[in-house]
Amino acid sequence: RASNIHGSSHNPDYTVADFRARYPQFVQVSDELIQDYISLCNSMLSYEMYGDSWKRAMSLAIAHYLTMDLMTRDDSADPSIQSIVAKAKGAIGMLTSKSVGDVSASYSTEYLQSLTSWGTWNLTIYGQQFATLAKLVGKAGMYVW
Repeated sequence: RASNIHGSSHNPDYTVADFRARYPQFVQVSDELIQDYISLCNSMLSYEMYGDSWKRAMSLAIAHYLTMDLMTRDDSADPSIQSIVAKAKGAIGMLTSKSVGDVSASYSTEYLQSLTSWGTWNLTIYGQQFATLAKLVGKAGMYVW
């Protein structure tokens, strides 16, 4: 455990149905693609490390990777996929001002500075939530004598 290397040999089952129950907006995504990302995330995330938050962490990581996958496609003919990507890409920052005449908007990304080293996790709302959760895991106080 001290090496921070965690295997997934003791993870509980996580299924496509588990994911779909949390994120029904991915209805247009195939079970096969979701299963691919379940396998990837299952190898990355240890139940021993996340405990009761493991299913939440799995769900967020899978949703992040699926959104990144959808962002690489040209699915302009499918409005449901456009909607998923548009909402998940809200990671650009918080709207701080807007105007209607000559359309203008300003965003603040200061809140992302705490996630600077999280790379592509910053590109989706799901990734930002995952990074925030991951930063909290193992941060409980300790007493050393």
